[in-house]
Amino acid sequence: IVTSTISNKNPELLKAQELGIKILQRFEAINLIIQGYKNRVGIFGGAGKTTTTAITFFLFQAAGLLPSIFLGSVLNDLKSSVHLEVSKEYCIFETDESDASFKDMNMNSGIFVAMEGDHLEHKSYNGSYETMKQFFAEFLEKLNKEDAKLSINIDSADTLNLATQCCKNYKTFSINTKEATFFADNFKFTKGGMNFDIYKERVLFMENVFMPLIGKFIALNVLGGISQLSFFVSDDILKTAILKLRSFEGVDKRQVKVGSFNGFDIIDDYAHSPLKIQSILNGFSEYTNAMNYGLIPVCEIHKFSRLKSMYNEFLVSFKEVKLIVFMDIYAVAGYAGDKIDIKDFIKDLQKQNPNLEILHFTNANLHKELLNLMNREEFKNKPHNILLFFGAGLATKYAKQMQNLLESIS
Repeated sequence: IVTSTISNKNPELLKAQELGIKILQRFEAINLIIQGYKNRVGIFGGAGKTTTTAITFFLFQAAGLLPSIFLGSVLNDLKSSVHLEVSKEYCIFETDESDASFKDMNMNSGIFVAMEGDHLEHKSYNGSYETMKQFFAEFLEKLNKEDAKLSINIDSADTLNLATQCCKNYKTFSINTKEATFFADNFKFTKGGMNFDIYKERVLFMENVFMPLIGKFIALNVLGGISQLSFFVSDDILKTAILKLRSFEGVDKRQVKVGSFNGFDIIDDYAHSPLKIQSILNGFSEYTNAMNYGLIPVCEIHKFSRLKSMYNEFLVSFKEVKLIVFMDIYAVAGYAGDKIDIKDFIKDLQKQNPNLEILHFTNANLHKELLNLMNREEFKNKPHNILLFFGAGLATKYAKQMQNLLESIS
């Protein structure tokens, strides 16, 4: 089984070809496994798929439906990305838009999360966001013909337009408009998470729901799962499942605490595209402001091709913070095509955000420079602080090592 990131020169792949072993793409393998399930719930779109998939799986479990799951990361409680139940009633899985394979997934229910023009360098899209949207439109039309049960994020304009034009059997979710089937409001941040109210069809459905993750975009992920579960269970069972969200243990690389040092929690997150970065920074900015905490965000931009194709989107992704630290840009598999100097990007970012303090620390000196930054009086005067790493390359490695690195020079 191979993914689209595997090189055609991979020695194991070449040996399999030599031996005549059947080779499957990831989506083909998953389709074979899930074909026997009655309800095949796929999560598709752009930002938020992994967390939404995990939360949806959790809610279906909490409702007693015995779902199976295929996830693009690792569930913290199961220490696995796959869980298979004997029951063939429900299978929840994350699709992949990076290689356009989502359009070939065998699903009859699903959640359409946010959209953005990421992964346009893939040959299927040929650099065109319009081509990507056309693929999603054709996919939605196929689902509509099968009368699929769909949950639609209407806070994403492209998601809303595509789905409402193509589909008939859908429910909507939002954190911006009460017109949605499910709507979240009245956010209150507390230590280790947040509370919010949920409305169903403009009527208060549940008050003060606690979620042990941070950011309104997380509530949007929750609403996607709730919306999908509501196709299959009564309101009473739905409420019971929602109450259990307080025990959700999360997903690897999504707001995971990986260390602590001198009043700072060290957090690791996977945000690496503009929409994901905006979401994580907005969430933690609101949280730290509400709690009177300090925040040091450390960003690793993941691959030159993404920065080049989404340059303007990156320039407006850091508006919600007062300070941002950049690591070196991560070049995928050592490939530096379309190379952009991080210093040139910082100059353009500063022009867009004149009041933003922007720092660039090389990876070799990262821990030393961060220690100096963490020793500023503005952080010493806070009751607590957060050192937030995010990116899809080496950011996780440095986040996990940072406590030991800081302790070694203190």
